[in-house]
Amino acid sequence: MNKSFDTYTDKYLKKYLFEEINANYRLGIFIGKFKPPHIGHFNTLMGILGEGENIFSTRYPQDIPECECDGAIVIISNKAKREDFNEDGVSLEVTPEISEDMWRLFVIDRPYRDKVTFTIDNPVLGAINILEQISQEGNYNGIPVDNLSVRLFVGEEEDEQGEIDMVATEKEMKRYDYILKNQSKMGFDGEDKVKVCVMARGGSATAVREKIARIAIDKMDLETLQENIPEHVDLSAFWHIASKAVLG
Repeated sequence: MNKSFDTYTDKYLKKYLFEEINANYRLGIFIGKFKPPHIGHFNTLMGILGEGENIFSTRYPQDIPECECDGAIVIISNKAKREDFNEDGVSLEVTPEISEDMWRLFVIDRPYRDKVTFTIDNPVLGAINILEQISQEGNYNGIPVDNLSVRLFVGEEEDEQGEIDMVATEKEMKRYDYILKNQSKMGFDGEDKVKVCVMARGGSATAVREKIARIAIDKMDLETLQENIPEHVDLSAFWHIASKAVLG
């Protein structure tokens, strides 16, 4: 009798706690080229999960706690990025698969790794497909749509002088217009169920590509990469992935 009661109680408490924890689950969708991902991207992901420093933009009115999420989906652009260093006979081609391997290396031994999912797709269409699938299934990982809020993330854009380009940033925000206008059709009814959050600019994929090329060409010390990738990431493991992008 006691065993049956304990089993019933344990089952009930697990169900109750699950419902309590997921009563207002916020899912973050972080899209980008990520060719390759770097410390700025990683810090953005940490900010999304509430695990790191505040890296949200101060140029846009937004409720920071309302932008922090319980889990995140990172959508990696399905297009490769090729760059030629003709004078040295070396080219780089960062493929979506290389980007995903780097991202996974960034989080592989982190306590929050189970909060993050990676996928390769057209960034905006991928976000739309994910939300439509959630709507069709009525839940996300067992969390009912009624208990789910979505945060769509975009980073600040820079101009040629390295200053924040507000026009370009707002153009990036408009890429989410379809989702915002059709959120009710996707099952996300209610105030603040779907919002766009703007992240501060941090790091440069161009700088990382240049470092990878210079290491390949001049046999520079790998430590030159460290400032561009998360501190906890093993350099030799990162280079093992990055070197696959080196052509010629």
